[in-house]
Amino acid sequence: EKLGGKPGLSKPILEFEDCIRDCEIEDIRQTGCFYTWSNKRSGMELISKKMDRVMGNWLWFQQVSHLQVHFHVPGISDHSPAGIQLHSHPPGLGKSFKFLNI
Repeated sequence: EKLGGKPGLSKPILEFEDCIRDCEIEDIRQTGCFYTWSNKRSGMELISKKMDRVMGNWLWFQQVSHLQVHFHVPGISDHSPAGIQLHSHPPGLGKSFKFLNI
């Protein structure tokens, strides 16, 4: 995904997308900045791209619940820093303790 600059995808990008599809991985849920890179210019010269990604496969998504990445405002860098939130539940510990006073 891209905003500004010349339209179209390069051959290496298309090959990378094929590789992602073949490996059966996909982006995890994302919050924050959609475009993760910028050339730091303004007006018509600004180019923004979703260049940085955090990906996983279906097994990882099953084992780690509530998985998401937050892309922060870039600050002085041209890339947005990513913070990954992992919340997993160990097998067999899914039920909470209940006390009944009978």
